[in-house]
Amino acid sequence: MSKYSRNLKISIANEFLSGVSSEILSKKYSICSSQIRYWGQVVAIHSNDSFQPTSHLRDAQARLQALELMWANDWSLGYTSAMLNLVSPGILSAWLNRYREKDSSGLHINLEEDYP
Repeated sequence: MSKYSRNLKISIANEFLSGVSSEILSKKYSICSSQIRYWGQVVAIHSNDSFQPTSHLRDAQARLQALELMWANDWSLGYTSAMLNLVSPGILSAWLNRYREKDSSGLHINLEEDYP
């Protein structure tokens, strides 16, 4: 379960996208400014579909394809995560670390780590 509700994330992201700085919003909501900028990126890409459950990325093959998409397009972790509508870039980062440690076998589902 996410620490912040989907509606709150979208609301804060919309404030950010309307021109309020992430630093001001960070102080207002006590949320890291980089998190707010990420939420803004997700909402800019996905609008009302932002932060929906990502069941399409719950198997190892789909996770590998997500990493391959990042590598093929030379995208950052943050941008790839936003494109995939992930709650946090940390999820993709964890997949990348597991891939580096164990190759594709490290990408099998671990719900406790990936979806706390």
